[in-house]
Amino acid sequence: MTKYLHSIDLTNWHVCWNLSLNGVLASAKFLQKCNPSFITNNPSPIISEITSTPTPTGIVILTDSYPKRAKIEKEFEKARQEQFQNLPSRFNCLWVAENSENGEEIINKMFPQKEDRKSFVVEILPESIIHKADKRWYEIFYQDEKREYLLNYWLGKPFNEEARWEFLIDGGFKISKEDILFLRKIVREKHGERLGKDLIERLYQINSI
Repeated sequence: MTKYLHSIDLTNWHVCWNLSLNGVLASAKFLQKCNPSFITNNPSPIISEITSTPTPTGIVILTDSYPKRAKIEKEFEKARQEQFQNLPSRFNCLWVAENSENGEEIINKMFPQKEDRKSFVVEILPESIIHKADKRWYEIFYQDEKREYLLNYWLGKPFNEEARWEFLIDGGFKISKEDILFLRKIVREKHGERLGKDLIERLYQINSI
């Protein structure tokens, strides 16, 4: 089975905690099938795709902290809703890269200050929807807002022979037992005070591996 790379911030207690429980991380849209409250109640079809636990992209939209990026993301989401409704939304998906040197390079460029980040090899869960897109269409649209670039991104076309593939996942993935144990060590060391040591050990005992 093909495996991918996913990078997380080890100072983010929420992600570390969720992934350390049983090694599985699911997209919020996927979780909506079990709990509709994960989706924001908003009349705007764009904003309604942002979940109650927003992704970094969702946070950019809600806070308008980077106005140009927010505008670009809304254009990508609008195009997806118009012509590619079956594909994962950038507003609520999980993001992974190729398990390769190229994938590692993309992650390093996205997170140049990576002292507190770690990349994990992940296995995509069955029934997940995966969209493979060349990140360069997004980057060039940022400079020149041609609709052709939007469509090429959602069509999964390579920008050139040296494509920079990113994968949007509506579903979930799992990590190895060794990585679960690593994250449990991080949770105990970095997030024990926030979560409470008794709660941590009780739930780790319930979710034994």
